[in-house]
Amino acid sequence: MKDVLQETIFSWGWQDRIQHDPQSGSDFVTTIYIRHGEPFVYTLTVNEGRRKLGIHINSPIQIPLARKVEAIAIANYFNVRSTTGAYYITETGDLCYQWMLLAVGAEPTIGVFKALRDDANKAFDQTYTPFLTAAFTDNPASQIIEKLEFFWSKR
Repeated sequence: MKDVLQETIFSWGWQDRIQHDPQSGSDFVTTIYIRHGEPFVYTLTVNEGRRKLGIHINSPIQIPLARKVEAIAIANYFNVRSTTGAYYITETGDLCYQWMLLAVGAEPTIGVFKALRDDANKAFDQTYTPFLTAAFTDNPASQIIEKLEFFWSKR
């Protein structure tokens, strides 16, 4: 699985090196990826022993403590409706996304990592504005969700 991770980052032109975490047994690569004109931190991970691979993204959005409850409500709204990955907010207010897959009985390919990255990008494309609204306005989560529901009903 580490070889496929290496092939993936090479094919994408990433200059970052794969690192190993002896505590978890995982190999990973971390890079900065510009989305919405902002730096997102992308980490691709493989764990050969557990047959897991995944993506973790730390967005540039820092949720102020006073707006954390609203942002968590928005994260929960999207998590319930998502078939790919999940959002969470750290104690320090970092908005993150993570999606882990089990590769039992199959060898992952570059295409699997591409799907992880592309789906994560799509997820942030669809949720970036609502998270900014939750973090930096006085709008209650219920009002933001109401607007999201209206938007989705018109599609």
